Amino acid sequence: MGSFEITPVETSGNSPGWIHGHAALLSPDGRSVWIEGGELGRGNPDRSLIENIDVWALDLGAWVWTRLTERKWPRFEVRRQDGNRNHFWEMQMAAWSRDTPSLREALAPPADDIPWPTLEEQLGGPPDLDRYACRYQPPVPHEAVPANEEEYKVHRIRVEGVVVRYVEDMSQVQMTVEGELPAEVIERLAHHLVETMAALERSPFEAVRL
Repeated sequence: MGSFEITPVETSGNSPGWIHGHAALLSPDGRSVWIEGGELGRGNPDRSLIENIDVWALDLGAWVWTRLTERKWPRFEVRRQDGNRNHFWEMQMAAWSRDTPSLREALAPPADDIPWPTLEEQLGGPPDLDRYACRYQPPVPHEAVPANEEEYKVHRIRVEGVVVRYVEDMSQVQMTVEGELPAEVIERLAHHLVETMAALERSPFEAVRL
């Protein structure tokens, strides 16, 4: 009879490293496990996780990792220069409250003695909810891609037939261009994202290429 004992398995080859939230699928021939999606650690606790955009395979006989794809997709991390978190969740709540009156009472601050700062106080001015709603509408010809209800804080547009994906986190937005676009278009996309985030947060932002 088996047990719940866990023992390490030594592997070799080109592995994805520390990864979580991924999908593990058995290959069609049943000889390996394919790893897709999820987020990768970058070997430093001060650096944010990045999306895994490639496919990796672990041979179940030889225990050797193989990288099946190596996508050269342009990726940027747009974040506050001061390292503080963003206020997108609060802006989303404020937008829902503004557009849905029945939610205003439910989203009202608790009536207690704790001096909860308002969103306006946190930002140093009233939130620009109209700009927030258009934060992923860059000044280049594009079309919106319908949202996937199973994903959270993921937004997509299509530019010149190429999908541009924005993934929000509490401390940054990661932008991935899933294909090839002219360098000047990519630069405009990144610049627009930096300017928009800085305006919404009333704080300087920067774009770091991943």
